[in-house]
Amino acid sequence: MTEERPEGAERPEDAAERSNTPTGIPRPAASEAIKWKPLLDDLDARREAARAMGGSERLARQRAGGRLDARARIDELLDRGTFVELGTLVGSVHRGATPPAPADGLVAGHGLLEGRPVIVAAEDFTVMGGSIGIGTTAKRRRLVDLAEQERVPLVMLLEGAGERTQNAFERRGRSPNDLQALARLSGTVPSVCVVMGPSAGHGALTAPLMDFVVMVEGAALFSAGPPLVKASMGEDVTKDELGGAAVHTVTSGVAHNAATDDKAALALVRRYLSYFPSNAWEHPPLARDHAATGPRRLDELIDLVPADPRRGYDVRRVIEIVFDEASVLEVAPAHARSSPRSRGSVGRSSRWWPTNRRRRLGRSTRPRPTRRRTSSVSRMRSTSLSCSWPTTPACWPGARQSAVESSVTRRACSRRRRGCAARSST
Repeated sequence: MTEERPEGAERPEDAAERSNTPTGIPRPAASEAIKWKPLLDDLDARREAARAMGGSERLARQRAGGRLDARARIDELLDRGTFVELGTLVGSVHRGATPPAPADGLVAGHGLLEGRPVIVAAEDFTVMGGSIGIGTTAKRRRLVDLAEQERVPLVMLLEGAGERTQNAFERRGRSPNDLQALARLSGTVPSVCVVMGPSAGHGALTAPLMDFVVMVEGAALFSAGPPLVKASMGEDVTKDELGGAAVHTVTSGVAHNAATDDKAALALVRRYLSYFPSNAWEHPPLARDHAATGPRRLDELIDLVPADPRRGYDVRRVIEIVFDEASVLEVAPAHARSSPRSRGSVGRSSRWWPTNRRRRLGRSTRPRPTRRRTSSVSRMRSTSLSCSWPTTPACWPGARQSAVESSVTRRACSRRRRGCAARSST
């Protein structure tokens, strides 16, 4: 005689089937699994296409001569196995006049650098020349917003042709764009840019808005390339003459440091960020402890710094002596050499040292070094402590001071001029 079950009660065989699933949710019927299979296969195909980037032939050309592709650059920068990609499927479908583009030419996401979270993006030159589409615009803006929201550093790796011509046939994306967001981000988290190849147009405008810019030798940075210069002005120029590493690290000052290759540039980024906290609300990290970080006498300064204030000396040597051993990183060493800036640690604590070089230009300040110091003070105020070496008695005689100088700097220069004039009259 079988036991009668109440109406609506679960059958034993149904309970056994449900218990075999991990979450206790009934397994989908075979017909439902068949319906999901094409969708899941399409998802896998899009992911594989995004990871393939521009294809094996273009990747081989990109890697020629020891250069890295976009994904390899991110892997080289971040701690191994920590990268999590965002926006992998952006650009994976044909949209208007734009054909499918793996990751829309921008590999982006977050990961760990020396154990600390960072946001990173790399333009993929093998996909439509690393150009910026509507989807790319949204990704760039989203990354800046995430860096501001999570208060973590932002790193951009540039090698692209700027805006795509196809964008003219599509509706505009997010507004305001990432450049305006970068301006708002300044002073809250460290931002670093690496120019690793030719970078033009909108992408090139990223560099002047970031705290630290590194250029790989052979890279170029300009708003318009040589063909457009030829068409508009009739002048024949090379990309190196127009915006090569020598132009921007020596003359314009848009880029701070140069590196020999991709790996050296990414190592410089890791070192630069090691001096800074993740945001303006934290303290700088402590440097690695070793014997040279303890208290010590600096008797060498007596022999190096003359008692006569009118005599010059090498302030770079002073910085090397005062800072902890092997901790000094000079920023923009080739630009405005009369005003050296260095990062380093004193007793394992990070310090930023802006000064002027006593052996150049009679210890006086010209407009270009003054702009460098103004930028340095702004960055120090938001992210770290500073050490200063006051050795500037006056501004460069007759030079017109830059409009970007702060009112405090102008008043200080005016007082110094009046003081010099008073002393000379007596």
